[in-house]
Amino acid sequence: MAKCAKVIINTVGPYRLYGEAVVKAAVENGASHVDVSGEPAFLESMQMKYDEEAKKKGVYIVGACGWDSIPCDLGFNFLKRNFNGQLNHAETFVQLNTGPAGYSFNAGTYQTLILAIANMANDGLSKIRRSIMPEKIPRSQYRPPKRGKIWYNEKLDGWCLPFLGSDKSIVSRSEYFNYIVDNEPPAYVETYFRIKSLLWTILFSLWLAIFFIMSKFGLTRKILQKYPDICSFNMFKTSGPTEEQIKQASFTYWFFGSGWSDKLPPGEQHNKSPDKMVIVRCDGPDAGYITTSACAISAALTLLHESNKIPLGMQPMMSLSERKRWMGEICCAMNDVLLYKVERLIIVARALFNNVLHNHIQSKEIKYIRDG
Repeated sequence: MAKCAKVIINTVGPYRLYGEAVVKAAVENGASHVDVSGEPAFLESMQMKYDEEAKKKGVYIVGACGWDSIPCDLGFNFLKRNFNGQLNHAETFVQLNTGPAGYSFNAGTYQTLILAIANMANDGLSKIRRSIMPEKIPRSQYRPPKRGKIWYNEKLDGWCLPFLGSDKSIVSRSEYFNYIVDNEPPAYVETYFRIKSLLWTILFSLWLAIFFIMSKFGLTRKILQKYPDICSFNMFKTSGPTEEQIKQASFTYWFFGSGWSDKLPPGEQHNKSPDKMVIVRCDGPDAGYITTSACAISAALTLLHESNKIPLGMQPMMSLSERKRWMGEICCAMNDVLLYKVERLIIVARALFNNVLHNHIQSKEIKYIRDG
């Protein structure tokens, strides 16, 4: 298959079990590879192992091209481009919306979570990150606000938990490479999951704590793996969601960006607290199937038809004649091409970006700007 293909879309997880063989075959046979993984350990180890070979073969290996993590990565990039100043940090909030039929996630995601927790101590993620991001990059002294494990967001009128997906690691890597390649000042990102009800927030947190502990031990882990429907109270099912559930489901992603009205030259740091906030909102249909399919197909079509527009590789100051393919995150690989191909996502998934500007220096006046 890899010998005959130009681009492979790999949707079979858990990727830590089945992903590397496909990546290896793609690179060795000169095919680009797109996946929908949300597993940082897999994504970053693939970059460490196959980046150089992918460059030599002239192919792209681009991970996290599903709902994990295109909405977050491209939304963050959209926020930076529309900030009209210098972004210091962003806090992202995702909310999954269901209809009267409810929703059950596919058990494949559930199995991936179990394996991620079980192997957390052995993944060597810190070592991998030092390998793929060896340079120390300058950071602002003004870090994002410190939040608790559960906290109330007044702006969104909801309770927030840390988001456990790959979004933060994906955006952080994009920021690293944007600095290395384009000398673009990096911004911080923190990712959260929003739940409307405090009761459901507490219940979900309790389930997650028990799930985490059980995933750590062999016997209890086998029970979790064997009975996903029962152990997750039908939050995850082997059969996945029904067609009716998919049709009724949607998601909302908020990006609260803080920074400064003025942009300093590269190398200079602001010596005052951020004075500006920009809020971006992204709405889309069902995350697991409709949006993920749209994102993966859009990424593959971009690699297939518009690879000549994709930015230079990880080597800064590279001439056009020396352009190489490189392995990275969606925003680094495609930020000038895919980000504003919104019409492609609208056709497939009816995705929409809304940009809301909230300038709260002293007057706290709110302006609304709609894009799309």
